Amino acid sequence: MGLVHIQHSKAIRAVCARTGHSQVDVIGHSLGGLIARYYVQRLGGDTRAHTLVTLGTPHGGTRIAPPVVRPCCPHIHSCARCARTPR
Repeated sequence: MGLVHIQHSKAIRAVCARTGHSQVDVIGHSLGGLIARYYVQRLGGDTRAHTLVTLGTPHGGTRIAPPVVRPCCPHIHSCARCARTPR
């Protein structure tokens, strides 16, 4: 689990603790949408996320990303594979 995912998980747990709710609605934009989706689909975040809304998120990948995305952002490719893989 990467640092971003750990921070995401901690933030969601903190919101649940602060509000007294067991789940939250998550909204992600662009790469944040990919990170949130990866958290929900692959890291057990579905137990805490009631709804995931993504805006402007390249779920199918993008041709421009590989040369410009930093090596620490594998989500562009992994989420494209997730989109084709049944849960």
